[in-house]
Amino acid sequence: MNRKSFVVAMLMMAALFLSAGSRLPAQTETTGAVTGTVSDPSGAAVPGATITLQDIAKGVTLATSSGAEGAFRFDLLLPGDYAITVKATGFETLSQKVSVRVGQVASLDLRLTLGAQTQTITVEAGAPLIQVETANVSSTINEIQAQNIPNPGNDITYIAQLAPGSSMNTGMGYGNFASYGISAVSNLFTINGMDDNDPFLNLNDSGATNLLLGQNEIEEVSIVTNGYSGEFGGLAGANINYITRSGTNDFHGRITWYWNGRALNANSFFNNITDTPRGFVNANQYGADFGGPLVKNKVFFYVNAEGLYLLIPTSVPVYVPSPQFETAVQDNIAATFPEDAAIQAYYAEMFKVYNGAPGINRATSQGLPDLGCDGSESAFNGVIEGYNFGSGVEGGLPCSLTFRSTAGNATHENLQAGRFDWNATNNDRFFVRIQRDVGIQATFTDPINPGFNANSYQPEWQGQANETHTFANGAVNQMIFSGSWYSAIFKLENLAAANALFPQTLLFLDGALTTLNGEGDDWPQGRNVTQFQFSDDFSKAFGAHTLKVGYKYRRNWISNHDYGLLTNGLVLPFNLASLFFSYGLAEQAFPTFSKAPFHVYNTGGYVEDDWKVNPNLTLTFAFRLDHASNPICATNCFVRAATEFPDLSASPNTPYDQLLHVNQSQLLPSLTTVEPQPRFGFAWQPHAWGIKNTVLRGGVGIFYDNYPGVALDPISENGPNEPTFLVQAGTISSSSDPSSLLATAAGNNTAFRTGFANGSSFN
Repeated sequence: MNRKSFVVAMLMMAALFLSAGSRLPAQTETTGAVTGTVSDPSGAAVPGATITLQDIAKGVTLATSSGAEGAFRFDLLLPGDYAITVKATGFETLSQKVSVRVGQVASLDLRLTLGAQTQTITVEAGAPLIQVETANVSSTINEIQAQNIPNPGNDITYIAQLAPGSSMNTGMGYGNFASYGISAVSNLFTINGMDDNDPFLNLNDSGATNLLLGQNEIEEVSIVTNGYSGEFGGLAGANINYITRSGTNDFHGRITWYWNGRALNANSFFNNITDTPRGFVNANQYGADFGGPLVKNKVFFYVNAEGLYLLIPTSVPVYVPSPQFETAVQDNIAATFPEDAAIQAYYAEMFKVYNGAPGINRATSQGLPDLGCDGSESAFNGVIEGYNFGSGVEGGLPCSLTFRSTAGNATHENLQAGRFDWNATNNDRFFVRIQRDVGIQATFTDPINPGFNANSYQPEWQGQANETHTFANGAVNQMIFSGSWYSAIFKLENLAAANALFPQTLLFLDGALTTLNGEGDDWPQGRNVTQFQFSDDFSKAFGAHTLKVGYKYRRNWISNHDYGLLTNGLVLPFNLASLFFSYGLAEQAFPTFSKAPFHVYNTGGYVEDDWKVNPNLTLTFAFRLDHASNPICATNCFVRAATEFPDLSASPNTPYDQLLHVNQSQLLPSLTTVEPQPRFGFAWQPHAWGIKNTVLRGGVGIFYDNYPGVALDPISENGPNEPTFLVQAGTISSSSDPSSLLATAAGNNTAFRTGFANGSSFN
């Protein structure tokens, strides 16, 4: 089905449900609802009663009338405390407070008392412990709970782990928590209705500290662990929806600051047993917010600032060559390669960097692993026998020394946000919020030399605009425009300085020595992401039914910078013997470009009917259609297999260019373009069996995940775009040395590119 057919199907689906007179849920991921019945002392329905609902904090007032069965409903309400008032001829006026929560429907049974309408009865009623208005399995965290939950770092994703069925992700892989066993990369986070996920990894967006800041600003959180309503789409896991605070008719604000430092922390066990001093740590976490009215009952403001300043120490074991081993190696290299100045200079620079490691004055031979000098290489031990290394630590001098590093690094992140609310009329409410988040991430702290440290400057902007309109017939429409932009490029703090120290990454496969230029082969990488989103939800009650229709469109533009991996080269000695004799492996990549632009979008809509069969039973019927785009590379950078992998030619004489299709604009040769998602749910309170305070919920449905953008990387890196070579012919030396491993990799790249262009094959 193409996009035109998809749009036609959506319109036909909406028309079918509307013509059937059904209704849909009266709350969304950003709002709640109030429903109920008005009755007299005998329990008979009171039709035609006037019901008004006033937002206590902002003063806006909505009005409706009870129907023939005494029922009424207020939909798409922002969370908060409301005052509900009921007036009917021949009855005393009833006034009651009701709290509206995100994603929930507050159900009221309002019993009027006979008497003059001039008399008012005020009822102080608490929120019901259970409700049967929705089949969704959800939890709501209010403002007081959100602000007082112990949460070092103010990461608002931590709050979601309080929901039943959530388990923290403590193993490998992406995502911070899983819900009822569904993948941690299937959770959708929203802020005021805006998707706040990274489209590349299907994770929540996070700033420079890898935290999703904003706890200071949270008014309410809804965690929907099983959502059978139609509005939940895009990802199949939990929906975590954050609503931010706003100004009210009263001025309110607060200031917080938390500090932790070295003086408050004991040294670690491993530092103590190695006589390593405490590393320097300094953690500052602050927050301040303020809000209030600009025009009472009409216009309000709210501002928030929070952030973190951290000095983070490390505590890791470091292995460096011993002076005796260094002398032995350099003497052997000079004797083996007397005419090769490049390899001699390479080794001299290597040992110079190791010898400058901060803390090397504490290095000893205690606690060394049995690596490198253990007799595993007979030739190696024979050559160095004269240096008295053959017996290892016990019978001679060690090849390496060890100490614990406490090298530190600094990171910080600052968030500022502002919100403006305007009650234009009782039927039109509008707000806009803008957020700026900026910081520098200490991405990697090298224990050998700070010149190899990597960081990431990560600025982010986002904003949401929300307009809610109540129609005269009680229907409500909510429209949200939102957008965001962020940059997260990870790179060495100073590439030129790092290359001057040591240009490649030297990694010992057996861990005999600590890696030199620790993660230099990983940089640069990262991405810039721009997002635009539009959504609209409409709700209308028809007696025992509530109809809801909604639509959502999200588009992302991604500038991918992940083509710097392995470009500087990775040199891999097997062990200390391998270093001694200058042999090993090397891996290097040769990308055609440094970045690539990708485009992805998702669009979809739903219709839903919530049928209140009786006060104890609610049924939900929903149908959703989604369309996920086939990701596009604007520079035609995808390289795909010519056919499905099992069908590719295995002949070594098949030319490379017949196995791969280059210059492709679409990521995949085919993709499920239309995703139908029927759903059914129920909520039932079995009063008939004498069971109290119990609700049974359940449902069944089809849910889809968005295609993860991380798959864009490998398909755009296929040869000839970024060929990568693992070689073992050559010496451990710099790429400028024609006999080196890295020079061999460069020669392989030249041969491959020339051959690919000329129709060459493996043979």
